[in-house]
Amino acid sequence: MYLPKYAKWAVFLLLFTLTLIVSTATGTVTPDASTEPLFRDEFNGSIDSQWTILNQDSGYYSLESDHLALRANNGDLWQFRNDYKNLFLIDNPTNGDFDVTMRIIEFLPAAENFPQIDIVAYDDDDNHVRSAYGDIGARQLEFGAEIDQAWKSSWELRDFGNASFYLGLRKIGDTYFQYYSTDGIVFSQVNSPVTYGDGTPDKLGFAAMVDPSESSVAKIDWFEITPVHNIYLPFVSRALGG
Repeated sequence: MYLPKYAKWAVFLLLFTLTLIVSTATGTVTPDASTEPLFRDEFNGSIDSQWTILNQDSGYYSLESDHLALRANNGDLWQFRNDYKNLFLIDNPTNGDFDVTMRIIEFLPAAENFPQIDIVAYDDDDNHVRSAYGDIGARQLEFGAEIDQAWKSSWELRDFGNASFYLGLRKIGDTYFQYYSTDGIVFSQVNSPVTYGDGTPDKLGFAAMVDPSESSVAKIDWFEITPVHNIYLPFVSRALGG
């Protein structure tokens, strides 16, 4: 059957739109590998000079040849309790939308309350967003925001065991989303999005904390920040399994 040129474009656009709807509904996509990072640190024996480490205690971390080994401390970044150690932060490199991705080679949280590794979008100790994985009552992903010292979050059970995984945080406008992946190619959204601030957090970074045993070690392969070029792709990373 012959289709005029405009009709062919109409069919193409319809199929493209349906693909976007399905991708958004399922929360799983293949990210755009062409996105260049705004910041990336691979922790290959050193850390980038752009990092500031709040409440630094070098006894809790070490730089290996191919990763950062960060031991969770017993402190926390939560409401009235701000006794954490080693909150790694850089200045937010963009006023636009972004994805933050961290590849974790291994993190086996102790069965305590509540060892975790967190990505943080940070303004101050009482105002921030956190994308976390740990033994938080059970092994699970937690996502939430603290506003004026009031913390609110949601959880989803997920156990990565001793396998590597990718933890992500996305910002679109003033709305934040949590993502994870087990292969670095397809990312899935979990937990409820949160609305926070004016969309321009001052700092971005990570921490490992809330471990009474102080025995849980996160082996962090790399940390990166990428711009969001297409809001219809739920997550963007250059990881591609790397």
